[in-house]
Amino acid sequence: MARELFHGSEASKLLFNIRNNGLTANSQGQLFFAERQWQNCLVHGADLQSGESYVGKFSVEIPAGAELAQTPTSGNPDARILKLAPGTVVRAEILELYVRRGKAGEFEMETIPRDRIQSYLENKVAENEALKQLAENQEKLYKLYELYSTDHQVQLNLSNESFAGFVTNAVFNSDKPDTGIWNNAYGRLLAVKRHIKNRDVAKATVEMMIARLWYLYALNKYSTWKDGIEGAGKNMQIAIGVTAALLVVAAVGAFIATPAAAGAGATGATSATATQQTVSRIAASCAEAERVFRIADAATKEAQILEKIYEVERVSEPVLRAVGR
Repeated sequence: MARELFHGSEASKLLFNIRNNGLTANSQGQLFFAERQWQNCLVHGADLQSGESYVGKFSVEIPAGAELAQTPTSGNPDARILKLAPGTVVRAEILELYVRRGKAGEFEMETIPRDRIQSYLENKVAENEALKQLAENQEKLYKLYELYSTDHQVQLNLSNESFAGFVTNAVFNSDKPDTGIWNNAYGRLLAVKRHIKNRDVAKATVEMMIARLWYLYALNKYSTWKDGIEGAGKNMQIAIGVTAALLVVAAVGAFIATPAAAGAGATGATSATATQQTVSRIAASCAEAERVFRIADAATKEAQILEKIYEVERVSEPVLRAVGR
């Protein structure tokens, strides 16, 4: 016998249920529902990764002999519990998806029709994964920035406060670079963190790529002064390899630059395509800048590097200036 019931869960679990056309009882052999109002299922809480709450309206095949008990709770007076053997899968077809986003007093509700539910959740799950990867890479690059910018200050202090350090620098090295060379990397890394918080994959991805270039620029300038051209060249080969994984985020982010664009109509699809194309152009420009970092002549390299970074920033403007969703 089929019953129309509401069931709430996080995005990845709902997507799994939809793909498998069924709901799975927990380890206690229970499936929780509401029957009259979908809002009664919000007690399960929000999806911590997406910041949204999801409730599906399902047509559920109740197995013969199974008990669908009415079990009111303080949070859900409409609660129904289907009691089964642990791990039992019951056939269930989703009919509508209800989404609540925002915070108390400012909640926004949206009903996703049946033909758009799977694509909506797929985009949301992909967005969650991209944001997770971005956050991990932002933290890695920030730690590298802290390590080398701090070391830069230590070396400057030694050079300025020690007579031996002053003589050594004056005889063997070029002009001492100011620690301000790290400021652009720092600012971009903060922007990455802000865009991650706002769940803007495209902007966070672009800022991450630019932050990486400014980090490499500062590291190259500092290493050239500290270790000389030969040492700086070796450091850059290592640095480029260590941070290369950050560009992988661009490939992930480009495909979901405008979340839930699938099924959002012509305007949404066009916007998503334009953003994908721009992010791809930025990634290509970053690759060009990376090639310049490998040039041996430090003096020539710096001018060319700055030219390439400014080009990347110029290409990035349409994405970074775009109004948020």
